[in-house]
Order: sequence, then structure tokens, then C-alpha cells
Amino acid sequence: MQTVTRSRTVLNETPALAPDGQPYRLLTLRNSNMALLS
Repeated sequence: MQTVTRSRTVLNETPALAPDGQPYRLLTLRNSNMALLS
């Protein structure tokens, strides 16, 4: 269930952050933001 939710979230957020179609950038940005907030 978590995998489906995560994939759906990535598909929904990727266009805004990675218009070139490279979803791995979303993970990189999210990890960087979490590190900065921590």
C-alpha cells in the first residue's frame, strides 16, 4: 500500500519539480529539504 501511495505522490509532484521527467530529482529535493529542516 505504501508503495502505491508513494508512486502516486511522485507522479503528482514530479511535473512541478522535474518537468524534464526525471522523478529522482523529487527524491533528491525532498531528502535535501528534510536534512535542512532537521
